[in-house]
Amino acid sequence: MNDSIIETHDLKKYFEEGRVKALDGVDISIRRGEYISIIGPSGCGKSTLLNMISALDRPTSGQVFLDGADLATFAALDEVRSHKVGFIFQLHNLLPQLTALENVIIPMHEISGSASAKEAKARLLLELIGVGHLAGKRPTRMSGGERQRVAIARALANDPLVILGDEPTGDVDTKAGLQIMDILEKLNREKGVTLIVVTHALDIAKHAQRTIEMRDGRIVHQ
Repeated sequence: MNDSIIETHDLKKYFEEGRVKALDGVDISIRRGEYISIIGPSGCGKSTLLNMISALDRPTSGQVFLDGADLATFAALDEVRSHKVGFIFQLHNLLPQLTALENVIIPMHEISGSASAKEAKARLLLELIGVGHLAGKRPTRMSGGERQRVAIARALANDPLVILGDEPTGDVDTKAGLQIMDILEKLNREKGVTLIVVTHALDIAKHAQRTIEMRDGRIVHQ
């Protein structure tokens, strides 16, 4: 796997008994610590590719290697997701009945450690992202930008090797979107976390070290 953190080989994902080819033979290689943007029109396979990389779904055929391991060799993918990958969704996916602090602690249930240590780490992450003052608030009492910052803190809870963002600025205004990307880029620069962001916004994509362009389930440029 050389210095690649992610590799896919002839990756395919079909739906509706093969009539819909969301991914139709995708080959990519992403280096450790790289910052990648993935662009392309709606329905081209961007989000499906993230789902394969993040072990949220399994491919129809082909291979996905994450940190040198073939994901097909894992009977259950929960362990991969909880230890290797942090996922930031467009609509944050925070649990509304829980506080910001409690939302950040949730992914830590998969790892060892005392409750007090997990709470302390969650508070530190919220402070790192600039929303420590929101620890006791529920998502319904936050702005869109604040909710997405909490989602970033949650994505960092288990010290992932890779952060994946599926339109992470798509549900916030321009100012908040730029602030969110500044946080993610700082994590990439200072902590060496591999960052992969799906976006429709070219002004967001241009900040990446490399852009992968998709169309009709295939890579047309990388």
